[in-house]
Amino acid sequence: MRLGGGGQLNIILLFGFSPRLPFPESYNEFRDVVKTAKSLEYDIAEPGVVKRKVTITVGAAVIPQHAEKNVKPMDVGPRKGVMMCAMRRLAAYAAQPDSQVDILRVGMEDTPYTLDKYGEVRITNNNQLFKIALQEVEENGVEIETDSTKIVQRMGISKVRDALFGAQRQSPLGEFGFPLIESEAIA
Repeated sequence: MRLGGGGQLNIILLFGFSPRLPFPESYNEFRDVVKTAKSLEYDIAEPGVVKRKVTITVGAAVIPQHAEKNVKPMDVGPRKGVMMCAMRRLAAYAAQPDSQVDILRVGMEDTPYTLDKYGEVRITNNNQLFKIALQEVEENGVEIETDSTKIVQRMGISKVRDALFGAQRQSPLGEFGFPLIESEAIA
């Protein structure tokens, strides 16, 4: 099996998740990481030939203890100069026309807090996080894609879906070489 051998590779970049991928200090730093990931569309042997479609998902995995140190002025876009937390900056970075980002990931599993107008960490929920991210994306002139057909096509999920439908048609009762009930497995 080759990397992206099916013609599609979906990469998730969780900035702040580990010391090797800290939250970016600037948009240029962010773009460099995304550009490096996007370069996997090409093989070293044929650098000018696209071998696979790469989709990029970005998220901010910043723990509350690091929240304050990641509040910085936005360095690009219409809100340049506005102080923003990591998640807001990430949403704004992803919304830039040249970001090459396909999906913005937000949720409590990555960034389980918001910052109030005084910079204090506050408990939140997924609904609030989504609203904040949506606001930042829209402030940067990007419309959220909600058409499931377009999303499936962009993510290359249609190949997987079609393969599963094919397997299901061959074994409509789900008999993929596995016993249907535990007693058959024991016998």
